[in-house]
Amino acid sequence: MFLRKNGEEKCDVPPLLTAPIKEISHDRPVMVYDGDCGFCQRWILRWQKITGDKIQYVPYQFFAIDDKEKLRDFPKISIDDCRKAVQFALPDGTPVFRT
Repeated sequence: MFLRKNGEEKCDVPPLLTAPIKEISHDRPVMVYDGDCGFCQRWILRWQKITGDKIQYVPYQFFAIDDKEKLRDFPKISIDDCRKAVQFALPDGTPVFRT
């Protein structure tokens, strides 16, 4: 399921073709995931079926990164956090759980 390359784990499940995200709304929680990981994408599709439009699912690759390697829209979430695991944030940007 995962390959180790240069000490870094990489998912070997091929990514799915998904519709691009155009914008996010700050009135709903956001689940940030790895858009290049087929394993993550498959789970996100499953969760979307369960939660409907109550949660936004956005790949971390969508977000601009600031000079401190944080997501601009969610300054308490780093790009490194996103590479390790999904991140869930409330509408105000507060992360709910962190790995």
